[in-house]
Amino acid sequence: MKLMTLSEIHQAVQNLLKRVLGLIVGLSAAAAAVLFAAWSDPMPGVLGEVARHNLAEDIDATTLLYTEHEGLHDLEEDLRAAKESFKLTQARR
Repeated sequence: MKLMTLSEIHQAVQNLLKRVLGLIVGLSAAAAAVLFAAWSDPMPGVLGEVARHNLAEDIDATTLLYTEHEGLHDLEEDLRAAKESFKLTQARR
């Protein structure tokens, strides 16, 4: 086993400190972004108005995707029937 010289040890410690400092800076930036997002308005504009309205009225919904549709239940039933029909057709072969 070869012993490290003082300059090699110094270089290894500097490399380790750079990596640790980079990790600390990255984690600090991520924490700052999370805190900023938590304390700021949900969104500006129309989507923000919808989000604030939903929060004020205690509506459990997302402003990005609404899945409610008047005929959705009927469509799901038709899809189940079509799948069952396909399974029966495949079983007969």
